[in-house]
Amino acid sequence: MRKIIIALSFISQISYGADFTVQFEPANNSIDDSKISSISSSKISDLNTSLAAYLLKTEIKAPTIQKFLSGSGTYSTPIGVRYIKVKMAGGGGAGCSNEASGGTGHTAGGASTFGSILTANGGGIGALYSNGGIGGTASISLPATGLTIQGGHGGPTSVGSSSPQMGSFGGSNPLGGAGSGGNHGNNPGLAAMNNTGGGGGAAATAQGGYSGNGGGAGGYLEATISSPNATYSYSVGNGGTPSGTVPGGAGGSGLIIVEEFYQ
Repeated sequence: MRKIIIALSFISQISYGADFTVQFEPANNSIDDSKISSISSSKISDLNTSLAAYLLKTEIKAPTIQKFLSGSGTYSTPIGVRYIKVKMAGGGGAGCSNEASGGTGHTAGGASTFGSILTANGGGIGALYSNGGIGGTASISLPATGLTIQGGHGGPTSVGSSSPQMGSFGGSNPLGGAGSGGNHGNNPGLAAMNNTGGGGGAAATAQGGYSGNGGGAGGYLEATISSPNATYSYSVGNGGTPSGTVPGGAGGSGLIIVEEFYQ
């Protein structure tokens, strides 16, 4: 049986007017010409032209990506996109200052949002003499579907009753980036990495005092939206701000990444 080999693997058949239908065999991407009768050379030439035009119309386009690292605005879905995948993190909470600096004034992280259906909340903060900040939550509403992960909690206060104490680490989410605590003595905590949503590290303390506690990490999510809207409003959560003469570290800012798929 003679075969006509063609370079198509993504369609099962093409109908050519009322004259004939070409059936493709998935196993070898070929046409069984025993199923085609009374086809002139001009028809074959026209079929080749039609196949070439079909290939041009169905050219595979690689996914594209848009990243939003700060601020707010409007996301516009590119023409031809069939679905998008969104990854988001809220901002991390700031680390707490030590007892000598009062342990107040630091702020929680801000929420990242995408339309009204995706939210990654910011990480919280802890009060002096207590546990660290609570990690932010995340939520997904229909028509989006996906996975949400609460951010990790910050480490607790330590007391330097007999020796200086290090500050606690901030919390982490799947993007990592938490700030470490300050070194023994009256040393500030370290900031979390930007665009991770990590919590800021806590200030350390000298002997006889209390260290601060770590900030909570921002919530995290991964979601898929089929047949997306033409536009979505978005906002990227800020990292929390530290305070005090021996402060904790700043929280890491959030982010939004949108992957766009055309097939």
